[in-house]
Amino acid sequence: MATLLKVAYLGYFVNEATGDHAIDLFREAEAILNACGLRGHQENRWTLDTYEADFVARIVALHDEQMRSLPSYRFDAAWQRLHAFLASKALSPLPALP
Repeated sequence: MATLLKVAYLGYFVNEATGDHAIDLFREAEAILNACGLRGHQENRWTLDTYEADFVARIVALHDEQMRSLPSYRFDAAWQRLHAFLASKALSPLPALP
């Protein structure tokens, strides 16, 4: 789950620069992966249902597309932001809902 969250967050940081997708896409991915992690810890059930798996597959496909077309300086900036977030105490890099 941690790796998939990193993929979603990296996609979010790239998206901030490109503005290609709504933030709701990344919020939903975060919610799905957090819920799966919680289920895993509470119920020892580390699986995604069909909707969740399909949604996560969309995030992975988006990541692949971003990596194919992204200039290296944008990737580097997003990578640095991801690692700054991971080193922080923040629970999410996504802005809070209003």
